Amino acid sequence: MSVIYKKYQILKKNSNQNDLFLFKVGAFYIFIGEDAKIASSELGLKLTYFNNEVQKCGFPISSISKYIHKLEALDYSIHIVDNSNDVMYSVKQYKEKNGFSEIVNTLLQVDINNMTGVEALFTLDKLIKIAKSIKEV
Repeated sequence: MSVIYKKYQILKKNSNQNDLFLFKVGAFYIFIGEDAKIASSELGLKLTYFNNEVQKCGFPISSISKYIHKLEALDYSIHIVDNSNDVMYSVKQYKEKNGFSEIVNTLLQVDINNMTGVEALFTLDKLIKIAKSIKEV
């Protein structure tokens, strides 16, 4: 039995019936077991097999922005589990963390001495959009 599936079983055993766990594994986010069946139905994700007995469904990490709003709209409490460092986030915490990281990365790319007025406006517009998406949390 895989480490992720064992972790999933422990989390499910110690959680509410309304909790679903989304695991970040490699280049994908995946739901496992009963959570996968629910997520597949609610989000239109294709079910495949994690092992001989357990189903999974998911999407590439690059698609998280597409799914984050859909996850928020579900009548479930979604917990995002980053398997690389054993950290778990709510969707709200995930959005805040990634929004702030995106703001910092955008600011670090600014070369104030070589930026045109138009580039400055585009950068400011991008920062405002990121901030608004965080505020919506």
